Amino acid sequence: CRCCGGGGTASRAPPKPLAPVAASASAVAASASAAAASASAALALAPNGGGGGARRDEGVVFADSQHAPGVPVVYRTATEKLSNPERLNLDRRGLKACPVLEGEERLRLLNYQNNAISFVANLHNLPNLIFLDLYSNQIRQISGLEAVPTLRVLMLGKNLIAKIERLDALSKLDVLDLHCNHVKRIEGLSRLYELRVLNLAGNQIEVVDGAVSRATSP
Repeated sequence: CRCCGGGGTASRAPPKPLAPVAASASAVAASASAAAASASAALALAPNGGGGGARRDEGVVFADSQHAPGVPVVYRTATEKLSNPERLNLDRRGLKACPVLEGEERLRLLNYQNNAISFVANLHNLPNLIFLDLYSNQIRQISGLEAVPTLRVLMLGKNLIAKIERLDALSKLDVLDLHCNHVKRIEGLSRLYELRVLNLAGNQIEVVDGAVSRATSP
């Protein structure tokens, strides 16, 4: 693993190229149709895309959850889902919590950059997720990632994280970006057998746990 040091100018670790995965057109269409039906039902509460508990933004529908107040439910329109069946960009959407994503079982790349999310949650229905970007949020603790053991790239730069923890389930993780957080100790990496890139620039590293020296050596 290459460890990007504890000081200096923060830089984001470049993830290695990810190979596209072939998808069955019929399966994608069926999934998109189901999501569109859910989206239509949500928008029925707000015919003009606003008010009534639902809003529409660039092909994505945000509806209020009936079971978890403050946690939005997200659907995509059929057109949006067919155009990007394995990618979802929710950058700069004013999110304060990770939404429940409906009908996104094929999703591989998920972008939550530049929101106000305080903890990681609602990843349990994403069995194919390999890239999760939570850059520039308000996350204080690493949690909720045991639901996505398929993850290969995890971007947590520019948050409020003080401890590297709860990553044991991510045995396939290749890139971990924690630049510009509040980490003082390199630890919790001993089970990340596939880890290749670790970015800790912009932290205040004081201690390197001996148990992870093998994981962080070149």
